[in-house]
Amino acid sequence: MKKSINIYNIILIILTAAFFVVGSYVFRDVKKYYDTKKCYENIKEHYVSQSGKKAGRKIDWNKLYKINDDIAAWVYIPGTPVDYPVLKSKDSDYYLSHDIHKKYSKYGSVFIDESINKRTVESKNLIIFAHNMGHWTDVMFGSLMKYEKADYLKKHKYVYLYIPYTPVQKYKIVSVREVSALSDAYNDDFGKGNLKKWIRNAITQSVVACAGDTDIKKVRKVLTLSTCTYGSNRLVLHCLPEEK
Repeated sequence: MKKSINIYNIILIILTAAFFVVGSYVFRDVKKYYDTKKCYENIKEHYVSQSGKKAGRKIDWNKLYKINDDIAAWVYIPGTPVDYPVLKSKDSDYYLSHDIHKKYSKYGSVFIDESINKRTVESKNLIIFAHNMGHWTDVMFGSLMKYEKADYLKKHKYVYLYIPYTPVQKYKIVSVREVSALSDAYNDDFGKGNLKKWIRNAITQSVVACAGDTDIKKVRKVLTLSTCTYGSNRLVLHCLPEEK
């Protein structure tokens, strides 16, 4: 009888210890999530101001550069959590694990990989990357997974890209694809006429019909947003400039 009680006590101690270990990890993850959200909310509060229109905003680039001179743009999708400064780096892995302050963070940053987009914001297919941190968090690009639903896409189909000292650029999402890391979605080297062919293929392969009657005859560039899926693939949104 005494032996069975001792075994019971040992099991209870092990389970209690496991509970506290798991709980500490969960608490740490939740804290990091809220710290990350607060960081970007503070940046928006101090360096971004609205100017009346939905996408009308003034960004104090000079002050932002004091935080990090790798800042190359700002991406914003109204009505969604996507509202972030965009960093650039020649090291494709750096901003996967570093925040805007260049400190380690598993959330990483929203960034342009200059090993792909050598001309950065002038690229024909400008690709912006960020993590999908899972079902329970909407920071970074996790909310992009919702674009596989037509209703969500219909409500949030426009993307705004702010580049220092130039007018805001408005884009419309025309394709939502699940692709591999080796997909042509990450191509930025197009010969004559190949960009339009690439756009048509991307529209055809979209998991949601969203291009409508989009005219691609005059298209000279594409904006692509990329994040991880919950499997081994990636989700990409291809966006075309809206004519003014």
